[in-house]
Amino acid sequence: MSDDINTPDQNIPSIDVRSGSERPRSHLHQAVFPVLALLTDTFWISAAYWFGYWLRFTVEVIPITKNMPTFESYVLGYFGALGIWIILLARGGLYQMAQMRCLSDQLSTIVKAGFLGFLFFLAAAFFYRDESYSRLMIALSWLLILVAVSINRTIILRPLSRWLARRGMGGSRVAVVGNGPQTEAIVDNLIWRPPPGIELIGTIGAHIPQGTRVKPVRYLGKISDMASIILSERLDRLIITIPFSDHTNILTVLKECARFKLRYDFVPDLFGMLTSGLQVTDLGGVPLLVFRSRPIDGWGAVAKRVTDIVVSTVGLLILWPILLIITLVIWKESGRPILYRQQRVGLDNKVFTMNKFRSMQPEAESASGPVWAKKDDPRRTPVGAFLRRSNLDELPQLWNVLKGEMSLVGPRPERPFFVEKFQEQVPRYLERHRVRAGMTGWAQVNGLRGNTSIEERTRYDNYYVENWSLWFDLKILVRTLSASLKGENAY
Repeated sequence: MSDDINTPDQNIPSIDVRSGSERPRSHLHQAVFPVLALLTDTFWISAAYWFGYWLRFTVEVIPITKNMPTFESYVLGYFGALGIWIILLARGGLYQMAQMRCLSDQLSTIVKAGFLGFLFFLAAAFFYRDESYSRLMIALSWLLILVAVSINRTIILRPLSRWLARRGMGGSRVAVVGNGPQTEAIVDNLIWRPPPGIELIGTIGAHIPQGTRVKPVRYLGKISDMASIILSERLDRLIITIPFSDHTNILTVLKECARFKLRYDFVPDLFGMLTSGLQVTDLGGVPLLVFRSRPIDGWGAVAKRVTDIVVSTVGLLILWPILLIITLVIWKESGRPILYRQQRVGLDNKVFTMNKFRSMQPEAESASGPVWAKKDDPRRTPVGAFLRRSNLDELPQLWNVLKGEMSLVGPRPERPFFVEKFQEQVPRYLERHRVRAGMTGWAQVNGLRGNTSIEERTRYDNYYVENWSLWFDLKILVRTLSASLKGENAY
């Protein structure tokens, strides 16, 4: 990316900005999406609730053994459930189209809202002594509502938000500002995985060069021309990727954001400063930032390990027919060994043996030594190419997860040969070993797998380490399913 000073001047219209900085906006257009989202959510929540009621008391999936509560009591429960869901979805930001929320974020928010709402509804039903609600009906309806709201967001509201944004209703016109190391990554995500309601207009202060994995986008001009660009391009939002060391340009951008009342987001320089894993305290009135020594500890570590054990056990029990079929296909195609066992480095730099289905010819590295796989790698077998593209070759790692050597989510482990090499070349590389290695990770669901930049992968891995939560894991698992279908950089 070229420096702001060396970029050519652009033909930006001369606009008088002295007479007011507020750009005209249509409040009616901004309200279209929230109203439609509220109406469709209300419809699906209502349909799911009463469908659950019908299954329980008309179909009687389980015979009724007690006196059935009055219909009026379930009408009251319906309004309670509807109110709880709408409030929690609104608090999760799901009625604001201009918020940058990818589908996995929305689905994880819905799951979280469903869990919290279910607990609240059960507590309310417990204290409502006039009637005894059917616990089965509550659980059934809540599960149906969770599925219905998720389908509504995926099939109806997501395409609707894009359609509205293209017509200038409720969306945000966004520019990426800066020439820091994160600029290309942000532009890449906005192009290939655009959140609903976000329209990338271009970059300010940096060209995105040809020949990168990022598509070229419009260069809008220099940071010094910010005022003219904001007005001429009718920008609503800026994403700032300027390194923290560049104080002058940061202050310039913030001044213009305040002047034009623009929303802005900072992308931290992850190698220069981590905003994650911090606790704010004070010492005699002087603010202190306290870093956590280990990102996953206490009950968080227990919850993550229990989740790994439950999911890996259930996965092995359910997937054993697929594992058997893959075993037979590999054996018929190229014989033994079926599994490829390789030394990898995991938690606290401990070496363990990771299992994969063999996808390459036996002794594939006998001549070359340790090397990364590459596109159209001639060492792959025909079946192996399919297994790698679909990620089915990773399924034996469920056994590593069950044994505690890996986790479902975490930084992907590397071989000792590469770890010794990378720790000398990449700043803070070994910090990714503060958690268990994972079958999938934050870097992988963002397209950073295979023969991609190890520096960029390390930034994403360390971000995950410092920002871990169970909801973050859930988000990554949801996005993994989508990424597996695409097979991006899977070779």
